[in-house]
Amino acid sequence: MIEQLVISLDNMGEKAAAVSLLDALARNSTIFEHFDEVAKSYFKIKEYEKAYRNAEKALSLYSGPESYSVKYNTLNTANHANYPERAMTLIKQLEIINPNDIDVQMEKAFAFFLLNQKDRAEEILRKQLDNPKNDEKVKNKIRFNLGTYELLRDEFQSGLRKFLFEGRKLDYWKKPSLPFKFWEGNIDKGKKIYVRAEAGIGDEFVNVRFMKHLKERGMDPIWFTERKDMVSLFNRNGFKAVSHIEDKNEDAYWTHSMDLPVYLNLQYPDLWNGPYIKPDPSISNRWAEFFREFKNGQPNIGVRWQGNPGYDQDLHRSIPLKDIMSAIPKDSNIFSVQRDDGLEELEEFPNVVDMSRHLTDYEETLGILDNLDMLVTSCTSVGHAAASMGKRTIIITPISAYYTWCHSMKQSPWYGDNLTLLRQQKPRVWNEPIEELKEILHAEFNSR
Repeated sequence: MIEQLVISLDNMGEKAAAVSLLDALARNSTIFEHFDEVAKSYFKIKEYEKAYRNAEKALSLYSGPESYSVKYNTLNTANHANYPERAMTLIKQLEIINPNDIDVQMEKAFAFFLLNQKDRAEEILRKQLDNPKNDEKVKNKIRFNLGTYELLRDEFQSGLRKFLFEGRKLDYWKKPSLPFKFWEGNIDKGKKIYVRAEAGIGDEFVNVRFMKHLKERGMDPIWFTERKDMVSLFNRNGFKAVSHIEDKNEDAYWTHSMDLPVYLNLQYPDLWNGPYIKPDPSISNRWAEFFREFKNGQPNIGVRWQGNPGYDQDLHRSIPLKDIMSAIPKDSNIFSVQRDDGLEELEEFPNVVDMSRHLTDYEETLGILDNLDMLVTSCTSVGHAAASMGKRTIIITPISAYYTWCHSMKQSPWYGDNLTLLRQQKPRVWNEPIEELKEILHAEFNSR
């Protein structure tokens, strides 16, 4: 009953109320059943850290005859909360009872991945792929995960195909079809093709670049997105975009935006051909007046440390602001482009200019980014926006990196030399990338 109520509140946009309710229940829980229900409810609304803490309390209080399922639920929650060490402890206990449990083996592969032991994780997955006892849905999930490992080895086409096409079979990107013929790479010159935007805003910045490739091949591409602000932004940048479709043309095509590099048969050298998004000059010039007040011969550095908490792995990618600030020279002009969640961390840093109230839409955001010398960010849509403009961008990416960052290179083939990736090496710890950030900032701004 509690779980259903919490999910309903979350679906109504009342997540804060759902969390507050669960917080109260957690504070007053004393028995296994209560902690167990609270943990499962937190998990459903992606509050994984709190889910894990309450799952551990439930496990410690459990006194039933068989704790297998309770331990499995706890290890699953531990992985989602980015505690793979704890997950591995529970996995070893469950393997004694049932060494062939496919769910446990999948969690084991995930735990090894989070521990940055990717070879061991891949070995488990490939073994399970060959296991005739596993059904096709399990094998779809395995192939989806193997796509990441192939991308990490720079096997771009095969890795991306597994990641995207197997992910679609598992409904990881849920968007309704469009009422046209589905396009899978055939070039039909002069024909309209609607490209359906999917996933987050960052993914729109990533994939709108491929409209140019379609146009160069003689097709008439139209970007379709429900985000009306992105329609005007993309149209201003020369990409035809709409937020609704009234076209009844039976000869038109449609396709998924993320699939374009696969169907266009692109390789890494084809991804970046220079900046393809520009800020509105009038907005950028207006913000230039604001930033001029801070000019003191020091760089203007933007920071963002947290993304949308609704993203499944946001807990993995969020970085404490204090870690980033420890790497930035004290005399720099520092501007926070964080919005909504995470702003409370600014209280510790009164020298950082909070720009959150000005980030009203992406046109304003682009104008602000245009006036920075550098953006330092976790894996966020703002990072993609800045990089698409050709802005000097540093992205600190977690071990469980997004697919665009799954490759062996320091500079991103998606954005060229202007984007540098600093990679986490240990779960929940950012020491190595922060040290790299210090070195980069010293090298690039020491002469100022």
